[in-house]
Amino acid sequence: MKQIQRVLGVTRDGIIGKQTLGAINKSNEVELFAECIKAREMFFRYISNPMNASGQKQRIAFTNNQRFLKGWLNRLADFDKKFKPK
Repeated sequence: MKQIQRVLGVTRDGIIGKQTLGAINKSNEVELFAECIKAREMFFRYISNPMNASGQKQRIAFTNNQRFLKGWLNRLADFDKKFKPK
């Protein structure tokens, strides 16, 4: 939910309240969906790049995530294709 709130530009509190619902209802569903897909892809790429890590433990985790990136992106592409609003 916080990712959708960030895309919408509302307070990122993880709560589906009046502000979030109002922003969702005012948004263009095709554009919102596309922005959420884009944000998710950016997140996957971020957590798969060891250069983004803040410490050694996180660097190891981010390095390990590289092996999952292709699968995450494939599933995201499948989700996009299956659920994209028309």
